[in-house]
Amino acid sequence: MTFLRSISYSSLARHKVIVSHSRDIFVNLAFEKLLHLNLPKDNSCLLLYRNKPCIVIGKFQNPWIEMNADLIKQRGIKFARRCSGGGTVYHDLGNLNLSFLAARNQFKKKDNLSFLAEFLRSCHSKKVVINDRSDLVFEGGKVSGSASRVEKERSIHHLTLLLHSDLHQLRDVLGSNLDIETRATRSVPALVNNIFTEDSSFDFDEFAFRLGQFYCSRLNFEENIGTFDPSEFEEVEKEVQILLSWDWQYALTPKFVFKLQLHKFRNVMIKFNVHRAIVKEVSFEGDLDLDLRELIIGCTLDSKFLKSEILTRIDQNISSDSDSILKTLQETLSRLPLF
Repeated sequence: MTFLRSISYSSLARHKVIVSHSRDIFVNLAFEKLLHLNLPKDNSCLLLYRNKPCIVIGKFQNPWIEMNADLIKQRGIKFARRCSGGGTVYHDLGNLNLSFLAARNQFKKKDNLSFLAEFLRSCHSKKVVINDRSDLVFEGGKVSGSASRVEKERSIHHLTLLLHSDLHQLRDVLGSNLDIETRATRSVPALVNNIFTEDSSFDFDEFAFRLGQFYCSRLNFEENIGTFDPSEFEEVEKEVQILLSWDWQYALTPKFVFKLQLHKFRNVMIKFNVHRAIVKEVSFEGDLDLDLRELIIGCTLDSKFLKSEILTRIDQNISSDSDSILKTLQETLSRLPLF
C-alpha cells in the first residue's frame, strides 16, 4: 500500500494548500518528503508548517561547523538534516515554512519568490524585495532563504519566512569556531530581520489561511485548504526514524579533518580524519613521542566522532599514574562545542 493510498489519496491530493498541525521538525520533514515522492507527477500544492526551536542543515553540510553543539543541547534545540542541499536555517514558532511541491517542468523558483513577495506587499504592506542570491529581504535584513530538490518527475522548493522569530537565539546557536577542513557546503552568514515586531498582534492561522487563499487565487485554483496531523500516519513515523538515524544525521557528512591544538603539551596538533562521522585516521604535527602518539590513536581511531564516545575511551585508557597527554586531550575536548 502506497503512502497516499494509506492516508486516503482523495482526501489529500485534492487540496492545493496543506497545513500541518505538527510542530515537530522530524515529522514535518518526513511528511514533506513523502508528499514530494508520492504526489502525482502533475500535481502542484503548497505545504505550510511551523516547528518548535530547531536547526535544519542541508543534505551535504557538516553539523559540527554549522551550529554550537553544546548550546543547542543545553537549550533543548533539535537539529535535522533535510533532503535538499543549501545552507543551514533556524526554525521556531515565529517562523513559517513553505514547501512548493510541483512537477519537474513546473519548478519555478523565481515565480515562488515573487508570489511570496507580492503577498507580503499587497496583503500586509511589507516592502519585501528579492536579492541576487534569491533571498527575500525586508528593511535591509534577510527574512527568507530557500533550497530545492529536482528529481525525474517531481520538484520541491522550500522556504523559511521569519515573521517574528527569536533572532537573538538564532544568532547564538548558528555557526561554530571549530577548526575543520572540509569541502562540505558552508552556510553564508547574513543579516536577518523579522517581518513583524514581536509585540504585534499576530495570528498564524489567519496568516496561513490568507496565504493559502492568495496562492489559489494567483494560480487560478479552486480554493481548497486542508489541515492534517502527519504524526497520525504510519509511513510518516517510519520516515522520521530514518531522519533520526545515525546514518542520516551524522554519517552523511562529507569527509573532513578536525584539527585540535594541545597548547598545554608542547603545542602538539592532532588531526582527526573523519569519514562518515567515524575517525578513520589520526596524524600529528609537533614533537610527540611515538608511544604517546600510539596511545592517542588507540583512544580515538575507529570511534564515532562524538565527544561522549571519545571521552569515554580516553577515560578507560588513563592509567592510575595519570597519563598527562590523555588528561590534556580530555580537558581540551571537554571544553569544545562538539556533538
